[in-house]
Amino acid sequence: MPFLELFALLMGNASGLEQSMRASVEREAPLEQLQLAPDLDIEVLPFVIEGSVENFDPIEKAKELAKKLSGKWCGTYSSFNDGSKFDVTLLFSQVDFIGQIVDVRGEIFIDGLRAKVRGNINAKSNQIELIVISDQLIVDIDPGSVFLGLEGMKSLVIKSSRLNNLGGRLDLFDIDCD
Repeated sequence: MPFLELFALLMGNASGLEQSMRASVEREAPLEQLQLAPDLDIEVLPFVIEGSVENFDPIEKAKELAKKLSGKWCGTYSSFNDGSKFDVTLLFSQVDFIGQIVDVRGEIFIDGLRAKVRGNINAKSNQIELIVISDQLIVDIDPGSVFLGLEGMKSLVIKSSRLNNLGGRLDLFDIDCD
């Protein structure tokens, strides 16, 4: 049995014309009334986009940041666990750039306790990550914890290596702190 005959059986007694025509066609406006008025002139003007979308070179920015980044930062660490605050000194002994990333190494002193830090700054996004390299607990900062900053060095939060440690906030400034 051909497909169309089978389809006709499934459709019952309705004719093909009745099945394909919508009931609302009678109420729709004629096509001539839907066209735009002939007195409207639409003019399309050509345009040219010049230059690149991104107006800075992140590799050049990383070079400049590596040269100008202060080697000494001071501030406070505020614990989210108990609200206590401690004085902080962050010293960078090595600052290099690798592509658009600035690699930093140094030491952090919190409440007189010392730990090595290593991290990087993304020159394109201005995000920073500093890993605390220590084998002992410093205040409430666990070994292997990571300081994260989304807007450079001014304010960082710590992501603890333990789930039951709430971490804290590191607020820094790069002026003389002696």
